[in-house]
Amino acid sequence: MVLGTWVYWDLVKNVPLILKPVDEHCEAKFVDSDVRPLFIPEVNRLKQLLAQEFGESAPSKIVRSDVLLCSQVKNYVDDMKMIIAEGDTLCYMFFDVRTMSWRVRLGPLGASRAIQSDLVSWCVLPWRWFRRGVFSRSDFEEFHDRGTDQVVILSRDRKIIGLGVCVKDKVIVIKKWRPRDISDTRELPRSTWYDVLRSNEDNLYTLRSKVLRFIHTIVIGNRGRAMYVTFSGGKDSTVLLSLLLEYGIDAKILFNDTKLEHPETYGVLEHYMKKLGCEIEVIKSDIDFMSEVMRRGPPARDYRWCTRYLKVRPTIRYWKRVSRPILCFTGLRKLESLSRAKLKKVFKQYEEPNVVYVAPLLDWNSLMEWLFILWRSLPYIPLYLLGYERIGCFMCPSCTLAEHRIVKVLHPDLWSTWEDVLRNFAQKHNLPSEWVTYELWRWLGDAPKKRILCRLIRRDDLAREYSYAVEYREEPLV
Repeated sequence: MVLGTWVYWDLVKNVPLILKPVDEHCEAKFVDSDVRPLFIPEVNRLKQLLAQEFGESAPSKIVRSDVLLCSQVKNYVDDMKMIIAEGDTLCYMFFDVRTMSWRVRLGPLGASRAIQSDLVSWCVLPWRWFRRGVFSRSDFEEFHDRGTDQVVILSRDRKIIGLGVCVKDKVIVIKKWRPRDISDTRELPRSTWYDVLRSNEDNLYTLRSKVLRFIHTIVIGNRGRAMYVTFSGGKDSTVLLSLLLEYGIDAKILFNDTKLEHPETYGVLEHYMKKLGCEIEVIKSDIDFMSEVMRRGPPARDYRWCTRYLKVRPTIRYWKRVSRPILCFTGLRKLESLSRAKLKKVFKQYEEPNVVYVAPLLDWNSLMEWLFILWRSLPYIPLYLLGYERIGCFMCPSCTLAEHRIVKVLHPDLWSTWEDVLRNFAQKHNLPSEWVTYELWRWLGDAPKKRILCRLIRRDDLAREYSYAVEYREEPLV
């Protein structure tokens, strides 16, 4: 199954569009993950990285638009964002796990602009066909050295065909692109996010009307059921709740409090209750999470006992107290994961046969949601602006090192408490310090990203399955 979304870019107004236009002055680009705005703090970080890598003039020469999108690169070991400008790949911003810092790598559009402004080294490869790999400087017909680590690969006819990294007298080719001209002849107007919103207003009305009609059909067909809405404070459930309240649905709003939410999440809940005048019913787990970690081991991407005990079990207990069949609206979307991509808009879970779940936003991407939030002036968790893709528990194993670093900076006491538990567990089971430092606890068994991470930190011996949690894997759900 191919998971991804299309990005449509109006080349006349220089704005992205959330629905496919009929206008021919549009460029379409498929990205294999979700797509969203690159927020101002992230744009500032990008400009700072470009200045460090290519000189002080680089940000203004390479970033020529206020409207940038980003999409997660799935196969990278930690956090890498593909930055899209004017419908093309400008560059990549990635978190280097070896140095625990952000770096930037040019994309085709960024390479073109960097060469035009003489900001980057470039070389000419004499062969028409080549592979990624290691080349000597003598393999190139011409080498223009600007003293940068990155070097743009050109063909004999001066087409950009790839990107390399200089290591001493070698060039490691890491990207191979379709040939493109160095010069960028397009003269697109400078646009703002206000222009994006104005250009997409009709599209937002279309999406809104479609969802409201769908909600109406579902509600009419399930009049005998007790109606609920799950609300986490995240962008998905925020947009969904706004649409349901606009429809006028008579439903209870449920918040599943794991007691591990980000402090910012609780702030948004309070703000939402005041702004929209709605009451939220809280479901809580009765287990002591930190004690369970010492007994079971920390949750991992392939060992998610936390979901069972903090979310699923408390919810099932709550449903058992409801006397009628249940209809529950949820903000799940296909682009969140492969498992959710297989869902239909109306579905059931085998653990909860009395509950029908409805996902009206299943086909939306994040750009649609963020424009809707901007359009309706809805509250949102500020952590999104710093680079979080999804927000759940503060120490969620699905998060990246880069995302957890945000928690360390904003809430050092909260993270310190968690690290103390991890260190105590590591000492108890004779695990090395890297297990905590590089968060290898995020995987219990063997996993591709775990192997890559261990290789990068030169601890291949840690890329193994940890035995401390095996005895708990087969515990029944209820």
